[in-house]
Amino acid sequence: MRLVHWKPLTILGISAVYFGLTVALALPLLGHHRPSEALRLESVDRRQGSVGQPLSIRLKGAGFDADTRFTLVHDSGNQQAIERRIAMFSGVRTMLQDGSHIYLGTGDRRVWKIDLNQPENQQGANRWSMNGQPTALLKRGETLWIASGQGELIQVAVDGQSRKTRIAGTILSLAPGRDNTLLAAAGRQGLLVLKPGDETNGPDIIGSLDISGSALAVTNRGELAFIGTATAGLQICDLSDPTSPRTLARLNLTGAVQNISLQGSLALIGTSLGLSIVDIADPATPVLLNHLQMGRVNQVLVQGDLAYLATGETGLLQLDLRDPHRPLITGHLSPGEAIHAFALNGERVFLGTQSAELLLADLNRIAEHPAWRPNFYGRTFPVHPTPETAPLSEKVLDEVLTRLRNQFPEKTSITTMIYNADTFYLATSQGLVSLARNGTGRPEVTASGITEISGLGLAGKTLYLYGKIGAEEEDSGTSAQNRYGVELFSIDEFAEPRPLTQIPTAHPISKIHIRNNHMYLTLVGQGGQIFDLQDLRHPQQLGSFQLPWPEQTFANSQDFVLKGETLYLANGRAGLQVFDVSDPVNPRRLGALNPPGGHLSRIALHEDRLFVYDYNGDLQLYDITNPHEPWLCGVLDRIASLNTLEVRDHKLLLEPTTYSIIEKALPLVAEKIDLKSSALAEITFPPPVFPGNYFLYAFDNRGRQVLADLIRVEEPQK
Repeated sequence: MRLVHWKPLTILGISAVYFGLTVALALPLLGHHRPSEALRLESVDRRQGSVGQPLSIRLKGAGFDADTRFTLVHDSGNQQAIERRIAMFSGVRTMLQDGSHIYLGTGDRRVWKIDLNQPENQQGANRWSMNGQPTALLKRGETLWIASGQGELIQVAVDGQSRKTRIAGTILSLAPGRDNTLLAAAGRQGLLVLKPGDETNGPDIIGSLDISGSALAVTNRGELAFIGTATAGLQICDLSDPTSPRTLARLNLTGAVQNISLQGSLALIGTSLGLSIVDIADPATPVLLNHLQMGRVNQVLVQGDLAYLATGETGLLQLDLRDPHRPLITGHLSPGEAIHAFALNGERVFLGTQSAELLLADLNRIAEHPAWRPNFYGRTFPVHPTPETAPLSEKVLDEVLTRLRNQFPEKTSITTMIYNADTFYLATSQGLVSLARNGTGRPEVTASGITEISGLGLAGKTLYLYGKIGAEEEDSGTSAQNRYGVELFSIDEFAEPRPLTQIPTAHPISKIHIRNNHMYLTLVGQGGQIFDLQDLRHPQQLGSFQLPWPEQTFANSQDFVLKGETLYLANGRAGLQVFDVSDPVNPRRLGALNPPGGHLSRIALHEDRLFVYDYNGDLQLYDITNPHEPWLCGVLDRIASLNTLEVRDHKLLLEPTTYSIIEKALPLVAEKIDLKSSALAEITFPPPVFPGNYFLYAFDNRGRQVLADLIRVEEPQK
């Protein structure tokens, strides 16, 4: 075996490259000094304002200087309800409360027992490790049962001693059964009935039942078991003889069942596609009363006439069940983290998040701000009206989809849709589809060289498709390096969009924007290009905006906006890039801002403010009063898994999942700052647009400070 000897010059060279990369990425941040003392907010002399009126406050604290920025953020997500945030070692997957203790199953394959009187003291908490992810927790008498996705069942005695037994290929849910038995939803192995063993032997399987569609969730009532499946909905079983379970009834549902909660004659069933409400007054003939489209519902708990739902990235929802045929969303909490599990404790709720936090919140406060509750829909693709077209209601969009489904095969998928005053254009697995808005005519499929459509653009009488070019086009002259592109269509007549030309590209296109006969497009990992569209049949490339090395190696996603002659590019780990495109033939890179560890993937513009989403979860605010020098002046919120970001009607529209939209009021940035000293400032905000509670933030280069007390903005008295 030959050893490799590193020469000193080689080591120096590698060190120099590493140092150069570090400096290059940090240079955009070196121009701002750090204040001499830590920023701190202490108090304000005004707690209330009026809609439509400027808000002036006198603020005391420390560390204020000319670079300090002040922002008011509307608490449309009801985060004032959060009383405590407790950091965990890993994301919470499942949860069980037992008196003054709470058990948490976390993503690091552990279960923690935490004393609620001192929850931060996790070092002293009991914990148990397992081979698979913890999937279910059940307390039966003095015994804790822990199930894992690897089919393990851990039995924990009152003294903390544990015994591990492998029962099945997987266990996804547990419930107590009759005569001290346990019920386990065991995936393809169906329903298992277990009899706990003695001091030396683990549980035995005494009964089982095959479940069509794979058993994912189980709960019980008396001699009945309610099993949720992956593909076959709800199955109700008779357990009067635990050794021979038998099926009583089946009911098809929308989506894979995640969780089942029983309340009186109702079964509330959380699925991968929403909430199903089932009447089980007669278990032999269950009746579906309603299904609410709201994306994945991870857990459902009921307290009186109210149901609480963990809806992933959308947060916690409160549902009024007094009329189960027409349940109403009466409250919400959007903490900016995906919620997988929660536990109710009187007027408090414990929320376990994907980002390794345990939140304690006040249930009485989540019913505030009814105008800002999440909106849900049934489609799985983005919809974009042209700027001059009024957005349509979800009801009208549903009618459009119904018309489309009636004409095309059931498995036709849709990538995106765009529309103007006359026509809907849809990118589907069947190709480009046109559908008249007046309700007449059939959907028309237009032949296109783009065989896999990624997106659509619409400007005037021209439609733009971009995506992957098929092999047949490659055989006819498209090189192996140009398997992507944009295709232009004339839409002077609805009946048949007419192809004009095709522009091949060497890399996938992430976004296009049309302005003043110019097309701006970005290429994944490459920067972008500008084309002249004066002759739509013969577009000419004018120039390109590229990233210098080493930023180019970090560019892995793109979204951009144009303000005047400046283009702002959110470009993955390459940060926020700024280009002067006043000369489209020779665009110039003006600079960049690279937040350490950032991964910028979405961007939106409103006046002199940029809203940029960091894939790591932060929604950032940039001041572009000086368009060539963006200034990171705020981190507004944590947002989990954001798909789209848009500004409309003084609101930020956030789409955290494919089934919901969360609205947030635009933040208010202080328009006048009068620094009396480093500890005293008088600041004035522009007129608030919306009533409600606001958080006051102060920002410097090292982060942010928030004033604990809320500032209330009221409607003016008439």
